[in-house]
Amino acid sequence: TPVLDVRSGVNLYGLVVDGIDAADIDGYAIPNSESTLGNNTLIQKCYASRLTRTGVTGGFGFYVETGVGNTFRDCYATGNFFGLLIKNVSQPIFSTIQVFEECFFTDNQKGAYIVSGHQVNFNSCNFESNTENGLYINSALVPAAIDNVVCTNCWFEDNWTSKSGAARNAEYDVEIINANSFTARQCEMSQTGPAGPKNFHFQSASLNFVLDNNTYNWFNANTITVDSGCTGTINNWPSNRNYVNYVNDASGSTVRNMVGQRFVSFAPVATFASVGDLSVAYTTQIATASFNSGLLTLNISLEFTPTFTTATD
Repeated sequence: TPVLDVRSGVNLYGLVVDGIDAADIDGYAIPNSESTLGNNTLIQKCYASRLTRTGVTGGFGFYVETGVGNTFRDCYATGNFFGLLIKNVSQPIFSTIQVFEECFFTDNQKGAYIVSGHQVNFNSCNFESNTENGLYINSALVPAAIDNVVCTNCWFEDNWTSKSGAARNAEYDVEIINANSFTARQCEMSQTGPAGPKNFHFQSASLNFVLDNNTYNWFNANTITVDSGCTGTINNWPSNRNYVNYVNDASGSTVRNMVGQRFVSFAPVATFASVGDLSVAYTTQIATASFNSGLLTLNISLEFTPTFTTATD
């Protein structure tokens, strides 16, 4: 049972809901009925904590079921089962244009969990110290009922506190199982060291993603994992980083574009097919590869003096 069942046009300011880990209490719901829309509400400086009821929709701090144009500003969800849950299993009524500004989703099991919704915007939000993912997106419907989830200038830090070591390193701040489109722009991702979680895992075959000017966890190789035939673009990937793991699906398709990788340098070598022993003295030995907007450019500069002896039978 939600403590607050919010309907269209209602504004809430400065309220506190503390569930004290009760087994039958939830937080704020917009609204708690699939037959009633909750449109154009403003939830500002509201607090939800210790709402830990278990179940499919249980233990939410904030719950968006239906409605258009709702705004959450400077709200806190901490110590809950779900800090935020966006879900409506009835087609075709899905929530649309949900905006979260400067909100905190911390110390929950999942910071935010999206099951359905269109145009969900997180602006300058904090997803930190949750026992599992900071943001978890998985539509229960086929085709996916999640479009245009956008994170801008958000902070993801120290998630998956329920695990440690290699087990924690195998998890991700953001995990997308089934969705159509996702964008993360100018976000700061976990920097908790080699034992911390990786950053992004994209598993949805229908997903089109954009990662633009984010800061990643360079301690972990493969901090971005792309599989199941996703299509995506990575903008401004720093030249000295190579930590993207492409995992082919059954058809062999992978992520299509990686834009903005200014260059990768490597040392080319010279070999000969001739029989015999070969030694090479290099005067110049450098090569760079750049990839931009689908164009791969190679520059190789190689000067050397070969010395070899021809073997005889």
